[in-house]
Amino acid sequence: MLRKPSVLTWYIVLLIIGVVLALVLPTYPSLLKVLDITTLDYRLAIFTLILPFAIIWFSAFYAYDKLEQYAHKLHQAKEGKAFKNIADGVRILAWGLVIPIIVSLILAAISARNPGFRSAQIIIDNYLMLLVPLVGFTYISRGTRTLNVLVKTRPGLIVTRLLVLAYIAIGVLFSHFVIHNSNEPINPYRLSSWLLIFTIIVPYLYAWFIGLLSTYELWLYAQKTQGLIYKQVLSQVAGGLVIVILGSICWQYLSGVFEAESKASFSAVFIIFYSLLSIQAIGFGLMAFGAKRLKRIEEV
Repeated sequence: MLRKPSVLTWYIVLLIIGVVLALVLPTYPSLLKVLDITTLDYRLAIFTLILPFAIIWFSAFYAYDKLEQYAHKLHQAKEGKAFKNIADGVRILAWGLVIPIIVSLILAAISARNPGFRSAQIIIDNYLMLLVPLVGFTYISRGTRTLNVLVKTRPGLIVTRLLVLAYIAIGVLFSHFVIHNSNEPINPYRLSSWLLIFTIIVPYLYAWFIGLLSTYELWLYAQKTQGLIYKQVLSQVAGGLVIVILGSICWQYLSGVFEAESKASFSAVFIIFYSLLSIQAIGFGLMAFGAKRLKRIEEV
């Protein structure tokens, strides 16, 4: 009987695929024009990004692997299913760092040879980016909600109001910038205003809200658990999840706001992109070490 591929195996396979595609496939000319770089500059940038990306992706895959191991330890406990949902959500976020890039590289290569495919490429890229947090945050939220039901706790009124206020501010600004960008001479989203509102903006706002709420619910659960060490370790997992979700939201927010082809320098784009991914890597690392410690506690 064939053994199921390990998380490390999947990580290595996906990393090799991503690196080969990035170094071999042709690049869409307009991207090089916007960034004001040559094809050689682009290849060199990709080469220098290989190691940082390898580390970031590894931290994400390592995190969901440890969470799944901890959830497996709890499979007979009442919290088992909840942590399995959280682990599944983190796994989707981890794969969501890799798969969209691989798909985008392939689609960009098709567009480079068939310029008429450019609009389809942009639309597919945007919906794929949306699908990752929408599904991932939904799974995580399902798990954190179950945990809060088990310990019979509810979000506080003041924190809930502050959360809603911050969410409304973020949502209004995001909607404004996206609609404003869509009215540019060349619509960067290649979608009508109505499609943008109901298939991009609304789903993103929903995903962000349940993502923010799930981080608060996990923190509440951590405060209600018994045992000082268990509470501290669980708070570490919750803190890591907060960093991952906030980093993910910031990246999605900036991607949507600055979707229009701007005059931003390649170095600026690189710094912002790498910084946000690095923040998420730190969050994944905190979750991984926290989940590993939780698993050890269960084994005692």
